[in-house]
Amino acid sequence: ALVDTTAVHVLEELANATRWLSGQLGRPLSLIAETDRNDPRLITRPSHGGYGITAQWNDDIHHAIHTAVSGERQGYYADFGSLATLAYTLRNGYFHAGTYSSFRRRRHGRALDTSAIPATRLLAYTCTHDQVGNRALGDRPSQYLTGGQLAIKAALTLGSPYTAMLFMGEEWGASS
Repeated sequence: ALVDTTAVHVLEELANATRWLSGQLGRPLSLIAETDRNDPRLITRPSHGGYGITAQWNDDIHHAIHTAVSGERQGYYADFGSLATLAYTLRNGYFHAGTYSSFRRRRHGRALDTSAIPATRLLAYTCTHDQVGNRALGDRPSQYLTGGQLAIKAALTLGSPYTAMLFMGEEWGASS
C-alpha cells in the first residue's frame, strides 16, 4: 500500500501534474490507478474532495463477470457468483461499497456516487496480470473456458458502461 500522510496526497499531485502536462501538450493524458480498495475518492474530482485520477481498475466487475461465467467461487471470488451480484455490480460499479467481505473478513470499500462519477472512470476487464498471476498455473481464461464463455465475458465487459481494458493477447486467445 502507498502510505502518504502529507496534506496533498502524492496521487493527487500526480493527477494534477498529468492534467497540467495534458494542457501543455494539447492532448488528453490519462492516469489510471491499479487498486482493489474500492475507494471512489481516487476518481472523484478535486473540487469535490477527490484526487482527480482519470480512472481506476475495478476488480469487482471482473470478479462478478468471471464467477458468473466460470462458476469459480474460491478465494477472493467467494463473495461473487450470482446473477444478482453481477447485475448489482454492473449497475453500481462496486459490489463492496462498505459491505462485509467474507474473503477479507471485514467491511470493504465505499459507495460510489454514480450520479457524480462517470462510469467511464472505472475499468472493466476479463483478465489482468493479477488474475493470471494469482492462479496456481498462471493460466489465462482462454485455456480453461469455452469459446462461448469467453464471448459472454467479452460481451459483458464491452457492453458495460465502463471503460473496457483488454489484457495483452486476450483478443486472440494468447496462452502466455
